[in-house]
Amino acid sequence: MNFTNDLSENKTTLHGVFMVIFNYGVLLTGKSGVGKSECALALIDRNHQLICDDAPLFIRQEDRLMGYAASMLRHHLEVRGLGVIAVNELFGNQAVREQAPLSLVIELISPTPEDERSIETKLTNKYIMGIPIPHLTVSVMLKHHLAILIETAVKSVFTKL
Repeated sequence: MNFTNDLSENKTTLHGVFMVIFNYGVLLTGKSGVGKSECALALIDRNHQLICDDAPLFIRQEDRLMGYAASMLRHHLEVRGLGVIAVNELFGNQAVREQAPLSLVIELISPTPEDERSIETKLTNKYIMGIPIPHLTVSVMLKHHLAILIETAVKSVFTKL
């Protein structure tokens, strides 16, 4: 999956919602309509922080990628059925953060009914601007509480490292 848009040798945008979950910079990616923003909203409600929705900017700083919000998108989240919401106005300034290093990419996928039981969550490393970033694929099924799955995935990844 190519979700990068190279801006220069040291800057890139990635498609997804960039958040801080348990003090780790986590990028939620996936196809349009998979539930990234709704999941982000649930995570914000569970006291995690939004950095940027849709197109966070990442700048390479030595051996890490620092993620930021473009000024137009800062503190806003577009949620299907609600439109664009100002997260800091609805949840307070503690619900947003200006920047964080990218620690994990979680790709949300929608399985077909035939795949539902056979899809296994896999942790791999993917290289973004030459830096290895842990990448986890999580199957989205309507019967699951996605925010709890994402919290558990983040805890699981960082207790193994």
